[in-house]
Amino acid sequence: MEIKNNIIKKDSNDIALFQSIHYKNEILSWLKLCQYEVQNISNLNEVFNQYIDVVKMLNNQYKDKVMSLSDYLKENEDNYKMAVEIQQSLVNARQSIIDDFFSKIMTSLRVVLGNEWTVELVGDLSKRYSFPLRIYKNEWIGSKDSNLIFGFEFKKHNYYDGYFGIVRKNDTDMYIHLILITVA
Repeated sequence: MEIKNNIIKKDSNDIALFQSIHYKNEILSWLKLCQYEVQNISNLNEVFNQYIDVVKMLNNQYKDKVMSLSDYLKENEDNYKMAVEIQQSLVNARQSIIDDFFSKIMTSLRVVLGNEWTVELVGDLSKRYSFPLRIYKNEWIGSKDSNLIFGFEFKKHNYYDGYFGIVRKNDTDMYIHLILITVA
């Protein structure tokens, strides 16, 4: 058998017409025509829809129907403005939740530890390297041990990367971390 001028021949006899077709163009076009013909038959229409998607995937022509979050935000200005508002609200909500959490922790620690210990919040919990939540024994005040403090801090200004540990205050009122353990 051989093909000459789009005709399949066997022993000089014409057997059939031949046309080379490809999924990328001809099959995809044919599928779309078939889909048009069955558009009112929903189940069959969906089958053609899915088959068309498969053919497009095989030929690297498929555009995913799911939009990325980034593309969605860039799609219009309102989407972007809403995302910015959510992000700002999230930071404020996180700060409020953490402030409430530490308020409850401080109250509980004061009850459990009693009057022998001081539990205090100095400054802002989100201030980097400030070691704002401090716990120390009252009898240490004025002694050489008064420089030892148990505490908690955040390493970033956004209430992420929390650490607790032990610090020592040196002669110039700088805190030196002796032990720091990450909470995250």
